[in-house]
Amino acid sequence: MATIPTNLGTRENQSATDIERDIRSGERWLIGIGVATLVINTIIALIYYGQLKEMRKATQYAGVAAKAATDTLNEVRAGSTDTHKLAEAADTQSKQAIEQTQIMGKSITKTDNLVTATNRLANSSDIQSRINAKELELSERPWVFFDASITSPLTFDSSGARVGVRIVSRNTGHSPAAGISWQVKIIPFIPAPNAVGERERICKETEMQQAVNERTSYMLFPGGDIQQDWVLKMDRGDIERTTKVNVGFITPTVIACVVYHPTFKKAVYRTARIYNVFTIDPHTGATFPIKAMENGTVPIEIGMFQHFAGGIYGD
Repeated sequence: MATIPTNLGTRENQSATDIERDIRSGERWLIGIGVATLVINTIIALIYYGQLKEMRKATQYAGVAAKAATDTLNEVRAGSTDTHKLAEAADTQSKQAIEQTQIMGKSITKTDNLVTATNRLANSSDIQSRINAKELELSERPWVFFDASITSPLTFDSSGARVGVRIVSRNTGHSPAAGISWQVKIIPFIPAPNAVGERERICKETEMQQAVNERTSYMLFPGGDIQQDWVLKMDRGDIERTTKVNVGFITPTVIACVVYHPTFKKAVYRTARIYNVFTIDPHTGATFPIKAMENGTVPIEIGMFQHFAGGIYGD
């Protein structure tokens, strides 16, 4: 007879308890796994849902962009015709503008030529006017001319030398000569190259004298003349300096200048002459320099004026 352990029921109960515990533990694990899976799937679903929303937005945006692109394309297509027309119109206007510019350029050239011709005509008229005015002045202005002659012997003394000279001025023009002023000087000797410069200096002095003494100056009417007698003097020192160079001889030079102006315009005219004084051989007519003296006289009969070469000046 087999022996049945007295603790067999107890063991079975224990095993059942262990199995039940293990099953419950497994179930808990399965439940935990299921919950975890559910949570993960929920998270994944949320992610997918968020992506779906973004995709929908992107799709909407893409649709809007596509529509805008379509509209733009349509506008471009529609506008291409207008642009072409505008380009044609612009080209036409450009050609018209070029033609107009060319026409204007030709017109400007003609105008410029007309202006040039007008300026030339004006210049010619101005030149002609000046010529006419000058011709009128020359034909109507006064012309004062004078001549000089010796009226007394050339006399030497301790102070120098003196000689009498007569100046006769005539107005050969067609209008009065106003403000007439004279100046006459005698120099023991002056080199020919310096004579014209000295004449200019004396005429400038005469002009200044006339400006100061305008009220006391003479007026000479057409066809009239004025006679003036002058006593011209040479300083002893100037004579001695000349005789040292010219071996005891002098060749006096007389320079005379008359200044006047017309009555119809503001202008100044001058007439000037240069004379050389020599002695003359009554038999041969030859001329010689004058022998300087301490005291003495050179008779008027052997004294003469000879025009200096180029010594007549008038304006």
